[in-house]
Amino acid sequence: LIDEIRLYNYARTPKQIIEDMNAGHPTVGTPIGSYVAYWSLDDASDTTAQDQSANNNDLTLSAASWTVQGKLDSAWNGTGTSRLARPANDSDFDFSATEDLSLSTWFRSDAPGNPAAIEYLAANGGPSGAAGYALYANTDGTLCFGIDDDASWGPDVPSCTTTDFYDAAWHHIVGVRDVIADKVNLYIDGILKSSATDTTSATLDSDGTFRLGDIDTDDAASGEELAGDLDEAKVYRLALNSSDVQLEYNRGSSIVLGSLSTQSDGLTASNSAAAAFCIPGDSSTCSPPINWWKLDENTGTTAVDSAIGENDLVLTKGPQWVPGKLGSAIKYDGSTQCALDTTYNGAPVTDVTITAWVYARAPAADDDAIINVSGTDETEAENINFYFYINDTNNVLRLEWEHGDGVNDVISSTVAPSITSGQWVHFAATRNTATNEVKFYENGRQLGSTVSYTNDPTGGTSDQRVDIGAETSTCSSPSDQGFNGTLDDVRIYNYARTPAQIAWDYNRGSPVAYYAFDECQGTTAYDTAPKADIRTSGTNGTINPTSLGNTTVGTCNSGVTTEMWDDGSTGKYSSALGFDGSDDNVTISSVFGLGTTNVTIATWVYLFTTSENGAFVKLGDESPSNNGYGIGVGASTFDNLGNNLIMVYEGARWIDTNRNIGTGWHHVALVVGSDNALPQGFIDGLSVGRFNGSGVNLPTDSTKIGGYTGSGAQNRFGNYLLDDVRIYNYPLNASQMKTLYNEGAAIRFGPQTGSP
Repeated sequence: LIDEIRLYNYARTPKQIIEDMNAGHPTVGTPIGSYVAYWSLDDASDTTAQDQSANNNDLTLSAASWTVQGKLDSAWNGTGTSRLARPANDSDFDFSATEDLSLSTWFRSDAPGNPAAIEYLAANGGPSGAAGYALYANTDGTLCFGIDDDASWGPDVPSCTTTDFYDAAWHHIVGVRDVIADKVNLYIDGILKSSATDTTSATLDSDGTFRLGDIDTDDAASGEELAGDLDEAKVYRLALNSSDVQLEYNRGSSIVLGSLSTQSDGLTASNSAAAAFCIPGDSSTCSPPINWWKLDENTGTTAVDSAIGENDLVLTKGPQWVPGKLGSAIKYDGSTQCALDTTYNGAPVTDVTITAWVYARAPAADDDAIINVSGTDETEAENINFYFYINDTNNVLRLEWEHGDGVNDVISSTVAPSITSGQWVHFAATRNTATNEVKFYENGRQLGSTVSYTNDPTGGTSDQRVDIGAETSTCSSPSDQGFNGTLDDVRIYNYARTPAQIAWDYNRGSPVAYYAFDECQGTTAYDTAPKADIRTSGTNGTINPTSLGNTTVGTCNSGVTTEMWDDGSTGKYSSALGFDGSDDNVTISSVFGLGTTNVTIATWVYLFTTSENGAFVKLGDESPSNNGYGIGVGASTFDNLGNNLIMVYEGARWIDTNRNIGTGWHHVALVVGSDNALPQGFIDGLSVGRFNGSGVNLPTDSTKIGGYTGSGAQNRFGNYLLDDVRIYNYPLNASQMKTLYNEGAAIRFGPQTGSP
């Protein structure tokens, strides 16, 4: 077969020929790779770095060495003694005297102090093979790209910076050999920093092997190995120009919108894999897990630890690979099967967080072990660091540890989780030794109350092991505590995660309830928030038009002014729901398991005048006693006409922010933080302050949207449109609130109101 025959009346350059081969796609920023090799270095486990190009130039690591603190996702961690290399000399990395060459990578040194010897980021040939090329760092911290065509590595043509870039920060480095221009160029962070004249006349081919983090002298550590991290390494058989380099620096795009999250300062955008565990804008301690068993292998007898712990598990006695909550998972028979590492290292003895997705096949007949970590200490063979399991007596969650010779502390959740056979649920437990507290979580919300304890763990620090799905240390005999069901995505953190971070682990901070009001018909307001199990229905609400003003729900754009859906034909996003100020509301028979702290309520509201009153959203009933919290509009209370954002915080009662909402569409929110945090109000993504409020009464029974009747028969129904009502089981921070105000995106494309 022959296709796409083209004739040109001029000589096409090598770059143009590659573009022809790639169906006209540009050299950089194309779904069709123009590179000879591309290692994303996102493998994060084992000793192979996969080549993303069609050439399959995989690199072999001298030892597994990865970090989740990459520039983009994960990265390779050079220890000063490790390296990545092709098994042998490969012609894909040999360049003749007339061939262009570009070599690029992201680089970060481990420390700001300069290296004691020249350290190589990437190289082919060099000392043992003489001719070749390399990216390297000098002992003064300057960076260089050098090429050589003779029998003694110099290199003959170095192109070096005059600035120290060995500073423990990420830098993008591109070395380019441009044969037509006779130049050897070096770009740092998208900017040309050095250009040298190419005086070579012979081939750059040598008998050496291509390496990252080293140069081909020998296979022993000899001082030139990189002490730093590399990410996104590429080799091109063409000369990248300045525009190409800038695209490469910008992830192959002319513009990058948004980021994975922020660094632990809560401000700096980050696309590192480690940022996936951090809430955007949050400055709480946020480190990646020390162990993370994704359980996505789906084959074999090894479950890889994708975190820095690198404690791979051996599947013993035949647990099965099955479809999981996220990818694949491991199914256990409840007796002898387990996943075990007998050479575990680094178990937390003090603060710890454990999370896992659990799919139980039946209520626990015996204790169902999720994870057990122990070691030798206190003169005994088995000293438990922590043991997280479902108790067989009342199905509560338990966290157990040893605090002395043969003495165990057993901490139980104050209420049992809602374990339904054949459904996924997310469990977590935290132990904080500074406050002597344990918290349990189910599907991102705290399960019951915080439990205090007296005795800190002593833990087994020697001969540690970890068991997932079993409590036994060898799996050699039947266990009465083997897990009966499926486990997925098991993590261990060496600190106590905050409630917001647990919610982030569960579903990346999505709301527990979300009412978009886009149905445009019917009496059901559907809850479309993601659930732990996709087969679980949402907590839907019933739309009540009753008898005054709006007398029916109707449909959008019907033209009938007594219909709630017609009132909301044009919402903030698509449609909304209209409320008449007399008796319309939406009733939801749940308060979503929320307590007196760690809550966010947010909604878009359209006010017709500056003289309105009513409750937008209220969690908790008025009878037999006032309880819960909510947001609305009025003056001093929901009962008086006005335009202020009003928060009801039963126990402290009314909070008048003294801030006008305005007319038209506006976004309003109430945030209640953790213990002792003051309620906070937001209008259009900006805080209007924190306000005194304490001793709020726990919300019970139901939630009302649009209005309600007070315990003294007060009319707290409002005349307005409501859209995009969201309820969260954690306090959104200021950065998240701005994103929520912008429909959950850094940049939003769409109309100001109505349908896109």
